[in-house]
Amino acid sequence: MVFADTLAVNYSRCNNQDSQANAVKFIDYMSSVDTKLWIAFSEDLDSGTPPQRALPAIKAFYDQP
Repeated sequence: MVFADTLAVNYSRCNNQDSQANAVKFIDYMSSVDTKLWIAFSEDLDSGTPPQRALPAIKAFYDQP
């Protein structure tokens, strides 16, 4: 089984350069190793929550110590 995060941009709503630039910034943020680590180790949830079972599909995630 393979899971991949998918982000889509609605061009009928994001039809100007500012909206498109903000969408790219959000995608970059959500795809960053720091964000993936934050989510994978449940740092976005209550203290004591165990790590997530999903494996991020970016190689850089696995290069972390």
